Amino acid sequence: MENGKFPKLYGKIIRYLIICAAGILCFVALGIYPRQKSIANLDTEAAKLETEIMTQKALIPIFKDLSKRAAVKDPTTLPFPKKAKLDRAKAVMISDTFREIAQMSGLQLVDVVPDLKTLVSGSESLSVNVHLSGDFHNFRDFLIRMEQLPYLKHVERVRIQPAEGVKEFRLKLWLALDT
Repeated sequence: MENGKFPKLYGKIIRYLIICAAGILCFVALGIYPRQKSIANLDTEAAKLETEIMTQKALIPIFKDLSKRAAVKDPTTLPFPKKAKLDRAKAVMISDTFREIAQMSGLQLVDVVPDLKTLVSGSESLSVNVHLSGDFHNFRDFLIRMEQLPYLKHVERVRIQPAEGVKEFRLKLWLALDT
């Protein structure tokens, strides 16, 4: 009789063992394994970020050097004179004014051509075509100095073309005339 109870007891124990093992297996499969996988992904991502940080630290001196070289000092105060009008008698001497500005800026003045059609009596503006050659950085200085002219209305056109070792600059300007 005792022999008959043993198989039933072993059967129940084995069933409970299988159910517990299945429960533990489910817990591991649903709880621990995904966490391990996400931790591995985070480790990989952290390694990538660490490599990127090391690269950035190595490039900081180069960046600072290039930033210093590229920094253009903005003039704190640009001269903006009060606007005035050019006397018609002095309009003939305008080429001398542009020649002087070009020499101060380190550019070569090639040509200054006032448009005589705009010099007609009663006209309030004079169109002038200016042709220069030289270095681009000197052209910037030329523009700043030219802006100091009180009778400069506006610059209509600027064309920059490469030429033999230098650049050519062609400007079309409008000057205010006294009527």
